[in-house]
Amino acid sequence: FYNHVSDYFLLIVTAIFIAHPLHTEVVDSLKNRDVILVSLFGLYTCYAFLKVFETNGIIKQVLLVISGLVSYNLGLLSKLDEVLFLAIVPLVLFFYYSGKWKPLLLSILFMLIGSRGLLRFTRHELTPSHYHRTFIFIEQPLLHTHWYQRIPLGFYSLWFYIRKLIFPWQMTCYY
Repeated sequence: FYNHVSDYFLLIVTAIFIAHPLHTEVVDSLKNRDVILVSLFGLYTCYAFLKVFETNGIIKQVLLVISGLVSYNLGLLSKLDEVLFLAIVPLVLFFYYSGKWKPLLLSILFMLIGSRGLLRFTRHELTPSHYHRTFIFIEQPLLHTHWYQRIPLGFYSLWFYIRKLIFPWQMTCYY
């Protein structure tokens, strides 16, 4: 795909992505650094698993798998959104290697084993916390609502974000 696209087009798309207000909210806000960490750890996980199948030598491959799993687990400790990379990494491998199943299945297996180890560690080794966080409506608008209230509110929220993506005007933050 990238061979048929001008470098200037890619530069313009990258500049719009960097400068768009919906993106800068994540970058500008300190409370969203967990999302940035998830992105960094997830991208490195993807990179490490891509290099595993290109590298010769079992020691290098094992080190890349271990570093990819450590990165994946650090992302999981940052925020549970890292679970999405459990699907993203195998799909990237599948399309990168032109439909070969071996990298796809091995990456899923390694990541499931690694996340299972992290789950066991957090449940048995870390001390349990008795902290109970209360949510406010502006953080969780779907909290304490019935299913018939969630559907219209979900569509309204989806339309709100699509509209703000197309017309980034009068954007405010509550923090």
